[in-house]
Amino acid sequence: MCGVIGVEVWNVKKLKTELRWVFNNQRSRGVQGFGVGLRSGASGKMYRDRTTTEKGIFNSDIWGMVEEGDHLIFHHRIPTTTYNAVKCNHPISNEGGDLL
Repeated sequence: MCGVIGVEVWNVKKLKTELRWVFNNQRSRGVQGFGVGLRSGASGKMYRDRTTTEKGIFNSDIWGMVEEGDHLIFHHRIPTTTYNAVKCNHPISNEGGDLL
């Protein structure tokens, strides 16, 4: 089972607070595997981070890269078909790293 949150960033200062609010409201969808993907609105470059813990994802360096106009996807899960490992957590990218 998974929880997914998609965001178009309008206010960087409020992002983590508002994202945590939504996450806490759908927390039952999983807290054993996390990921965040970021697409820069300015350059179009994509970045991602995946962790096995809630603390790890909310302390990710990716949060310092976010700017207004960016697009972000946040994922959290309860593993049902694989174990909780970074390589199993979304967002998963293609081989070129240009698609999440």
